[in-house]
Amino acid sequence: MKPDGDVPVYVISVAAKLTGLPAWMLRLLDQEGIVIPTRTEKKQAPLFRQRHCQVGTDPPPH
Repeated sequence: MKPDGDVPVYVISVAAKLTGLPAWMLRLLDQEGIVIPTRTEKKQAPLFRQRHCQVGTDPPPH
């Protein structure tokens, strides 16, 4: 089953592996508002969507 582009499915370590970017870079992109992941309720950990992990494509709309 292919994940929906709007369903949060990847923790930062998995998103880093899928994109080839280090986790610190994904955190920086999040802090700068370039990539806006969904957050968990308790820990506020970022959850990246499939569209965030598509390197070489246009950035997703906010």
